[in-house]
Amino acid sequence: MNLYEIRLVLGGTAMVFAVITSFLIRSKKDISVGVLQLLVISSFINEIVATTYAYKIGNSNIVYGFYSPIELFLISLYFNYSIDGFSRKRLGVIIGSVCLVIGYVNYFIIQSPKQLNNFYLLFESIVVVSFSLYSFYRMLLADDSLILTKYPHFWFTTILFFFWTSTLFLWGTYGYLTKNAGIANNILLNVLLFVNIIYYLGYGFVFLRYKKMKMNNG
Repeated sequence: MNLYEIRLVLGGTAMVFAVITSFLIRSKKDISVGVLQLLVISSFINEIVATTYAYKIGNSNIVYGFYSPIELFLISLYFNYSIDGFSRKRLGVIIGSVCLVIGYVNYFIIQSPKQLNNFYLLFESIVVVSFSLYSFYRMLLADDSLILTKYPHFWFTTILFFFWTSTLFLWGTYGYLTKNAGIANNILLNVLLFVNIIYYLGYGFVFLRYKKMKMNNG
């Protein structure tokens, strides 16, 4: 088993864990959690397709670049229903739709589908981090009975914040680091693998604890 296959197994195991645990939640009242379930499942499917493209044509950027705008739309949709006041004005839907258009303009016109979509990934990082920070702010303004450490959306937002702040610098400097600075591509891929494993394991553990957290916060 080569290094690429080891990464696939480790990353894939974390994703499978998140997908399986997402089916343990049956909450019709919390639309935002349903969106997160869809995000995890669609990301897993995207990873399978991307891996297939990598083996068959040697380029998975075509798949990842096409999926990135969809991913940001789903994240925007999550915040639309999880941030107090967003749903009423449909702010998450509006922002997500605009980001969807920007994503495909970048995919088809600005950057080639065959190259790493790092411009949009940098943009996506900034948008998600901004959403997360505003979400934390709204949580702090909530009533005193809210226990943040036992509130599932606090942890979901923390997971998103962790992932996109961790990769923000990477997407912005990826081309320079790999071509000009002489930093090995394997090191960058290992960092991404580590962040992805924490990201999906985080989802899985919150999904497992979701019912208990909801009971603690009414």
